[in-house]
Amino acid sequence: CNTSAVALSQAGIPASHIYRPYPVHLEPTAPPLPSKPRVLWYWKPDWAYCDGMDQDIHQVMRSVADEGTEIWVISNKHAPVEGLPPHPNIKALGRCKFSEILSEVRGMVRLTGDYDWGRSNFDVISAGRFTLNLNAWEFEAHDGAFEMPSPMGVHRGHAMSTPSMQEAVPIVNRLLRDGFNHEAIHRYAFENFREEPLRERWQSQIRSLFS
Repeated sequence: CNTSAVALSQAGIPASHIYRPYPVHLEPTAPPLPSKPRVLWYWKPDWAYCDGMDQDIHQVMRSVADEGTEIWVISNKHAPVEGLPPHPNIKALGRCKFSEILSEVRGMVRLTGDYDWGRSNFDVISAGRFTLNLNAWEFEAHDGAFEMPSPMGVHRGHAMSTPSMQEAVPIVNRLLRDGFNHEAIHRYAFENFREEPLRERWQSQIRSLFS
């Protein structure tokens, strides 16, 4: 995954990563962003990728919700998750269909441990929404919707990362306050996430292994 590739590169070991062949729902144009500051948050209790992190994650949730942002918590569990911080702006939805819900939010927060960059990120980006992950660098592009410092230098791309839990709060607040180029994010997904470019990318990598 992308986070492991970054870790290997930092250790001096050449590494690369490619998109997993995962089908996403792609509209010809990005749906408009909702006027209300609302985000998805991917979390569930007793999740291995969040081992020992739940207290910090809940604190970030509360801080973002205190700013007036509505948080819809989703997971791969059918029933709404339990154990969330009590807050009027935090609501558990459980499992949902992205094609039905992404038009209602501006992005998704997924703060988990290293080496986790889930399939849900691809769905969210395909709708022109931001994703915010912990220590994850992805989708480098000169026409990126975001510009930020990274362990590898200045990063321009179509996904957001935070180096720590504490820094996630101002990043989310800035994205919701100042906005972002959601059409550029959707355009990148439309050019790269369709079956044809994914097939070519994987086939070229496999060919290189045997050349």
